[in-house]
Amino acid sequence: MSTLEKTLRDLAADGELTYLSVVPVAGNGPDNVVFSASYSPASRWGHGTGRHADPVEAIMLAVKAASMRGKRPVKEPEPEISDEDLLA
Repeated sequence: MSTLEKTLRDLAADGELTYLSVVPVAGNGPDNVVFSASYSPASRWGHGTGRHADPVEAIMLAVKAASMRGKRPVKEPEPEISDEDLLA
């Protein structure tokens, strides 16, 4: 199993594979093309991007960039106040 395949399978098993894209764009790679990858995990805020002439390396860079960000902030639930609380 390749490193990319293992990484993607691990992300999917953990519920973290929510968005992944890879597109060729103009750049300094072979035939003037590089690959731009973008990845967004479920439990972290934001996304990671990577650019490389090799599409596998672009994906790995995007996943690594996203994993370097902090955890998504957790919003605390508002306390429930009933009418009895107000009348007491």
